[in-house]
Amino acid sequence: MDEAWNQLSSKLEALQALLLVAIQSGQTTLTAIADQGHGYVVDILASPRIIKTQELASNAITSLLDALDHAQQFSSQYISSIIVLCSNSQLFHNKLSRSTICAGCVGLVIGSGIGLIIGLNLKVALQPASSMRAVAATNFSGIDAVALLEDVFTPTISAPDEVLIHVRAASIDTVDIMIAGGYARTLRKQLNKYNSNVSGELPVILGRDCSGIVMEMGHEVRKFDIGDEVWAAVPPWAPGTLAEFVVVKQHFVSRKPKCLGFEGSATLPYSGCIAWHAVVNKAGLSGKSGQGKRVLVHCGSSSIGVLIVQLCRYFGAHITVTSVGRVSSFMAELGADEVLPLEVPDIEKQLAKMEKFSVIFNTAGSVAHQFCLQLCSSDGMVISTVNSPLPSDSFGIFLGSLYSIWIRITHGIFGCNSWNSVTISHSVLEELSLLVDRGHLRPVVDRVFSPQHADQAIHYVDSLLAFGKTVIRFSHGDGSGASTKSEAVG
Repeated sequence: MDEAWNQLSSKLEALQALLLVAIQSGQTTLTAIADQGHGYVVDILASPRIIKTQELASNAITSLLDALDHAQQFSSQYISSIIVLCSNSQLFHNKLSRSTICAGCVGLVIGSGIGLIIGLNLKVALQPASSMRAVAATNFSGIDAVALLEDVFTPTISAPDEVLIHVRAASIDTVDIMIAGGYARTLRKQLNKYNSNVSGELPVILGRDCSGIVMEMGHEVRKFDIGDEVWAAVPPWAPGTLAEFVVVKQHFVSRKPKCLGFEGSATLPYSGCIAWHAVVNKAGLSGKSGQGKRVLVHCGSSSIGVLIVQLCRYFGAHITVTSVGRVSSFMAELGADEVLPLEVPDIEKQLAKMEKFSVIFNTAGSVAHQFCLQLCSSDGMVISTVNSPLPSDSFGIFLGSLYSIWIRITHGIFGCNSWNSVTISHSVLEELSLLVDRGHLRPVVDRVFSPQHADQAIHYVDSLLAFGKTVIRFSHGDGSGASTKSEAVG
């Protein structure tokens, strides 16, 4: 009997050694495959999505090697335990046989392998791309092409200086109407090639500013923490903010004013940067140079005009405003010294009788440029806040090809991100936030719409009734439609 158990023990020890050799061989093979495969992937693939997949595959192989190592240790301990148990027990001498024990060990190995494979597949399986709602232009025929899309790909962090924001509110700007008609189309198409979150030219998500909560950050972002309440602005060629989630360069993000909610905060970043650029950088107004200076804000009830009026008041200028008649008293409340309704038939004569203006802010565009020049003093200036047409939008095939090469060199190689657009920066957003918290600047919210009524919202912005900013609310409970009463949100 002792001889039989000695033979059984020797067989089990041989089986244990065989399993250990097989596992070690598998580890060596998998390590070689991982090293070789890693070299191939690094040399061939460079896109952010492929790199992410590579990392997942590498992690999977590492996990498999660790699991095999654990299996080796487990098998050694387990089979040793079987030998000890069988050597010291007489209960199994009538039931155990060589074939039974071998079959049990083989079953153990096969079952463990199947479980390991299933576990690894469950662990590293890629989750399907999530979708979100976004207000976008589906073609470039104008505002009639604007719609709410329910299945837009949710953007992800693809650069170390990017911030993922969960949008609570975003506003519609007049430049969005231009974008829906094709503004900056050529430039945007070229730059989209370097943006892994954009798969094609259309649809184009609208919106130039928003407010929300930081959800994720690249490893170079140091200014924010997860959960911070922020606001952001993006230039016309960048993907828009009228979506549930946006990825923005940290340069375009700042903490929102503490005294404002999300809706009020969503109206200021883009228009505020344009107004600041016009008043401070172009006109050169400050606490000293602005005192008593005669300023005209033409169409001051626009989204930019209401902010220019407040900035000029802050710098001590004497402000004359032309605006729609129904908001005349409100413009005076914002700081205008004189308000002339645009509906008055002889408004040009009334303005011509006044003393010439040192600075005229034209928020109506080129159609009013000559009119503004006539009202300007000889040493004064007329500053337009309306986006000028981009030459690239009219390029043909030849010039378009040259433009594409130029974009590849300046942006793809040298990383240029300035395309003659309004200055949007973290520092300007912080200045605006400070003015809001100190009570010198407040947003003007005209109407608030739900995403389901985005088509109504953009048609309203394009009408003569709009003033200030119109907001799309993305927070929970946003199905109530629109708030119709115009109000200042402070």
